[in-house]
Amino acid sequence: MYKSLQGGEKFKEKVEAVEKKIGTELGLGEREALSLALEENTPILLTNDEDAYLVGKILGLDPKGVIYVLLKGVKQNHLTKKKAKKALNQMLQEGFWLSPIIVHKFYETLDLL
Repeated sequence: MYKSLQGGEKFKEKVEAVEKKIGTELGLGEREALSLALEENTPILLTNDEDAYLVGKILGLDPKGVIYVLLKGVKQNHLTKKKAKKALNQMLQEGFWLSPIIVHKFYETLDLL
């Protein structure tokens, strides 16, 4: 992120232009993550912020969230299905919000792996 703070002004300006266009204002962390992904030409961006997800999509990135990480972990045998379910349940119990539809799709997809 240091590199982005020092030399990524044109990428930051791109992010801010999209924010303005869609009428949102990202936090500094989300803005810097998007700017750095653009600067480093990194297609995948990990975020659970809906606005950052949308801005990333508009900028041609491939935003992913915690569900992606959990499912990918199971698919690559880094995580068992049971541990993935437990991790998501714990996050939800601690206040992490996901729509019920997304949670349901997670369990459906997990069962198919």
